[in-house]
Amino acid sequence: MSYLVLETAAGTGSGQVARALRPAPFGVFRLVLALLVLLQHAAAQVAPPVLRQAVGPLEPGSIAVFMFFVLSGYIIAEAGEHIYSGRPVAFLANRLLRIVPTYLVGLAIMVAVSAAILASGRAMPVVDAAPLFLDHLTSPGFYLANILALVPFGRALIDPAQPIVIGIIWAVRVELLFYLLFFGALAVATYARLPIGRVLAVLGGGAMALWLMTAGSGGVFSNAPFFVLGVAAQQLPRSGEGSGRQLQVTLAFMAVALAAALWQLAAMPAPIAGTDLVRQTPQQIGLFLSLLATFGFLATVPFDGASALGRLDRRLGELTYPLYINHMLVVTLLLAFVPLPNLAGFAAAMVGGIAVPAAIAALSEPAIGRLRDMVRGRRLG
Repeated sequence: MSYLVLETAAGTGSGQVARALRPAPFGVFRLVLALLVLLQHAAAQVAPPVLRQAVGPLEPGSIAVFMFFVLSGYIIAEAGEHIYSGRPVAFLANRLLRIVPTYLVGLAIMVAVSAAILASGRAMPVVDAAPLFLDHLTSPGFYLANILALVPFGRALIDPAQPIVIGIIWAVRVELLFYLLFFGALAVATYARLPIGRVLAVLGGGAMALWLMTAGSGGVFSNAPFFVLGVAAQQLPRSGEGSGRQLQVTLAFMAVALAAALWQLAAMPAPIAGTDLVRQTPQQIGLFLSLLATFGFLATVPFDGASALGRLDRRLGELTYPLYINHMLVVTLLLAFVPLPNLAGFAAAMVGGIAVPAAIAALSEPAIGRLRDMVRGRRLG
């Protein structure tokens, strides 16, 4: 993973002055990215062939995940600078509270639904390329595998024959690796009294070098350019801050990261694995650049996060992760009980894929949010 932050006046070294917090209206944008993931899965699983052929080759959800990585780099760098400077343990605790409880809630619900489907005599739709049977649900190895599926490199420790019921957890696993490396950078900067930018620049440069050596392999560093791009964008000098050289160096790193990200998109195999579809690479790159331009615009919009509009944006953004984790629950139920594919099933997947995760979030997220506020030391907004 890559987490490049160029050294600026915002580090933790002596004589440095923190920059002003730069809030941005990313909540709705994050929700739109999650809806693109839902669109891809609903179109692939339950939509009529004409819609599947129209949406599938574009893979809007996959492109949205790459954009999530860019956005994550930006937001985490901003939080590390303004909220968690000198507090690496609080940073990691907050990130784990954001990821782990929501995943465990979603996992418990998906297992319960799977048990009901299998107990009714219906076949469980294939998940993560491995069929799920009732016997799995009584095996401790099954539950261990599904918990370790969240952990970076955890899949290497488990039986590959165990089905992972929330297969899309791979992207969260990538995010968690980024958080762990960012935690390490914060810890080094804090306890060695080094500027955070200098520490992250070393990590980022090393990660990009590893990406270059392993490019095209699909390995753990294949998503490095997306995170580099986001973190470097966060380090662009504000008006009146920094130097011309700092701006030039930051833009140079952004250009390298963008070129690497576009190469990564262009290098993906044309056949989409597990389907009869062929990837539309130019259109995918166009979608990614459009999302990237939207991200850049939103990052510059004057925004009051404490306003009514800001609170609404934050609440909508908070639906993103529960929607990502739980939307396949609805698709799975439709596949098990409804004759498909058809347009009605697609509409049900889209509506239910929003409503059901929102209902789950309404029950589970307030308590999780209060814990995160305690760790963060402040209530956002």
